[in-house]
Amino acid sequence: AKTTMISVMTSSLSSYSSGDSSSTTTPTMANTLLLDIKSLLNDEDIADISLIPETTNENDAITAVPAIKAILAARSPVFRRMLYGEFRETQSNNQENVEVKLDYSGRVLQLLVEFMFTDQLTSLNIDSGTTGGTSTDSNSCTLEEKARLLTNLSGAAHYFDIPKLENDIKVKLNALMLEHPSLACAILDESSKMISGEELVLIAMERVRARPKAALLHWNLGVPALGGTNNGPVSPTFATITAGNSGVAAGSAWGEKG
Repeated sequence: AKTTMISVMTSSLSSYSSGDSSSTTTPTMANTLLLDIKSLLNDEDIADISLIPETTNENDAITAVPAIKAILAARSPVFRRMLYGEFRETQSNNQENVEVKLDYSGRVLQLLVEFMFTDQLTSLNIDSGTTGGTSTDSNSCTLEEKARLLTNLSGAAHYFDIPKLENDIKVKLNALMLEHPSLACAILDESSKMISGEELVLIAMERVRARPKAALLHWNLGVPALGGTNNGPVSPTFATITAGNSGVAAGSAWGEKG
């Protein structure tokens, strides 16, 4: 009887290892873990931490971003040290939900958490943006606003040591500047304010030098240039670039804003 039982078990294991388990290899089953983690995004019933934005923005009404500490720690070594390390910045005291204040806008924190849960930025659909004008709802924004938002998100990705997000943003911003040269000015403006923004500054400056008229003139496909009006000038920071010594102008802007 023992010999028969061993034979049956061996046969079953052989059929399993030979790929006779098609039900476990379907795309739906393979994506179950990813979909289940995505389902936890913004679930306040399960969240055990809230990220509180300290940077205010009149167009940003987000006051807290719910998340799960374990997922944040798994995706970011900085969050791991912050939440579970010896010098943790939060004191839970067995509280169900802890709050961590961070020097970023609510939208930046929301996108940061979205990427850590989904590995994507689905809510930020770049193609739906407009070149100029005012957003019609709270979830949409102009291309310039999205470029600035992505630039700031790049700084957060660098700080929290999430290299894939930082690299993905650089690729997206580069593509945006190639398609809409005037965005280089907005990206240059935002990145010059960031400690980690030097690489984006250089990329934006390269785009401005490559297509100076398209990047700096007031009109782009019949729409006022980003940062200006139909008859108004571009900002002084960008105007200095046209003086001829663009390298000096960029260096000055970088030095002033750190």
